[in-house]
Amino acid sequence: MRIISLNELTPKQGYCLSILSAILLLLSFPPFEFGMFLGWIVYVPILLAVYFETEVKRVKRMVMIASLGALPVSLGFSWWVLDMLRIVFPQAPIWLKIPVFILGIIVCIVLTRIFVEIITRLWQPKSRPSAIKITRFLPSNLAIIIIPIAFTSIEFIALNIPGLMRITGIYGFFSMAKTQWKNIPILQIASFTGIYGITFLVIIVNCSITLFIIHYKKVKKIYKPSIIIFCLFPFFHLYGFIITPSRSDGSVTIAVLQMPPQGENTYNNYFDLSNESLKYNPDIIILPGLMLDGLIIDEGFINFSSSNNVYITGFVENLGYYGIVSPDGDLKVDNFGYHLATIPNDLISLNILRLFFPKVNSLEFDIGSFAVTDCFESGLPLAARDRVRKGAEILLVPTGSPNVQAFSWLLKINAIFRAVENHIYTVEVVGDYDSSIIIDPYGRVINDIAPEKNIIVGTISFINQRTFYSTFGDIFGWIIVICFIILVIYNFKIKKKSTFKYCIECESKIEKTAETCNICGSNQERPPLWKRIILHEYYEHKRKKSK
Repeated sequence: MRIISLNELTPKQGYCLSILSAILLLLSFPPFEFGMFLGWIVYVPILLAVYFETEVKRVKRMVMIASLGALPVSLGFSWWVLDMLRIVFPQAPIWLKIPVFILGIIVCIVLTRIFVEIITRLWQPKSRPSAIKITRFLPSNLAIIIIPIAFTSIEFIALNIPGLMRITGIYGFFSMAKTQWKNIPILQIASFTGIYGITFLVIIVNCSITLFIIHYKKVKKIYKPSIIIFCLFPFFHLYGFIITPSRSDGSVTIAVLQMPPQGENTYNNYFDLSNESLKYNPDIIILPGLMLDGLIIDEGFINFSSSNNVYITGFVENLGYYGIVSPDGDLKVDNFGYHLATIPNDLISLNILRLFFPKVNSLEFDIGSFAVTDCFESGLPLAARDRVRKGAEILLVPTGSPNVQAFSWLLKINAIFRAVENHIYTVEVVGDYDSSIIIDPYGRVINDIAPEKNIIVGTISFINQRTFYSTFGDIFGWIIVICFIILVIYNFKIKKKSTFKYCIECESKIEKTAETCNICGSNQERPPLWKRIILHEYYEHKRKKSK
């Protein structure tokens, strides 16, 4: 068997490395549990392939192959878009489902395309400089931080743009930080930095390993910046071990009910299941968000709550939101402030302020304060953090999409990160067998003490403590964005002082005043940016024709 030599990488070997990254990426995300190991090397094969490849078209093709590892999740998201249509517009015609499904796939393709552009434009191939002006003049010793900063900045911006975050928030479901959902010590970083700190750490370790290999292959010397990262890496694990306390039982018993919706029988089945759960003496019974399947908190559940002295959570039909009813009949609902399903109402009511800056609240009862981040909202750290700042002491993550296993797993991971970021107990409830979980404030799934599969029982506590992240917010995220801006400015400063420039076609170094490239002969004049975006193929063809 011939060993791959990176210095003489063939196209076939490059594609093999791309496929390897795709497989590692697939195995790093749930429901697989290998991410806590594979996540740190998932991008190494594709980064090596891109670095030692000189043909731009082949580079983009290889990165696209590697991106296919997230295809199952992408299809799960597209299917969820159909469920959203069913929930928001229950009377929508069947034929409308086809373009909606296609729209979901387009969104996934756009996300993949962003990933492709980041890799191909920020990573420095072997025989040519970086392909984007904002980084191409930077010193080579900054390579180890350029991609991590760029990745993290894009993720942070996508999840925090006022208004648009209610659409671009889907990025939160695909974050590379999610590969560490089983890595309890590393998860603790999120209590300071939010999910963004783990994203940055995962990407910089991948880049460090890649640059270590490249540097050693080229000059037979150890790459010192990589060694620094390798030495710091164990301290993050050690820190996580130190601050994570041992498991302890809470003082409040909750019963989470789950079973597939069964049409007209859904309500009766869950009512019977609620009666069955009383043998565990629950203080709270949690129902999934299956309003369209007939599962709602009506007079029957309100009377059940009062007669059995138990709190019940679920959808409220006349209000259309997820809510909680107390034994004394007090009913409060959440407003889904950050959910994309509320966008049509904001537009119709012309409430532009609420569209860009939604208001959320915690639901206060004698037993404690609840918060609800329904389905899509759970992918946004800001949605949970705002509710915690309002006083929430326990977080519920319901969904009306019980039949997409890949998507329910993504909701579980969202719930785990929201629990760690804010150090509160979190419950993810899905109307399907073996899908719901109860999570403690440190991201650990609580053991289910109920033997049957349609009831999950555990003990929790209403916690009023605050983490650095829930108190001070996205300080780390803003630092990363500022660092990216500084890198761009630094690149511009170096470019201004430089005596050469790069050819826009072959990227060879040429004189700064040259109108044509002396290597490939291409014209160095470029049309305005808006024309390059709209008529890119036309100008690309025109430029090549002028050679």
